Amino acid sequence: MYQGRRFLVTVAACCALAAGGGPALAAAGGGAGAGAGGASGGPTPDPTGSAGRVVDVGDGRGIRLECRGSGSPTVVLVSGTGGAADEWTSLADPARPTIAPRPGAGAVLPAVASFTRVCAYDRPGTTRFDGGPASSTPVAQPTTAAAGVRDLRAALAAGGERPRTSWSAPPGAR
Repeated sequence: MYQGRRFLVTVAACCALAAGGGPALAAAGGGAGAGAGGASGGPTPDPTGSAGRVVDVGDGRGIRLECRGSGSPTVVLVSGTGGAADEWTSLADPARPTIAPRPGAGAVLPAVASFTRVCAYDRPGTTRFDGGPASSTPVAQPTTAAAGVRDLRAALAAGGERPRTSWSAPPGAR
């Protein structure tokens, strides 16, 4: 019986992506998508069959990355509590709460992709809704926030997403 994924997700995810720091949501601005995939010559298809792809981040490791839409800023979604990126592409059916969520156009990632560029990735060691491990190469746990930042930067770079080179806070933001 499906117990329900904890939907405690961290939208304000990628504060360290921009080259010199940057906003929580607008870190990888302006990228155009399926760029170079690293030393292997390009991204490999995601073995789960999803729209994402596993990009080579070096040291024999791959991280599953899914980016859609166009525009700027690029929003990066990071799942919390051990969940994989499928949290951002799936919807629960309130009429059938014991059934695992299914991909849907009204989910967060496809909805955000309708007005700007958006990326989600499987942090190493996370779990998909079906209970299987995420497609990213596992790493020893526990890990550190600094290692997570390095992984995210490497995944976005390998996926062809470009960091913003500058950022200024909106008026009144601090």
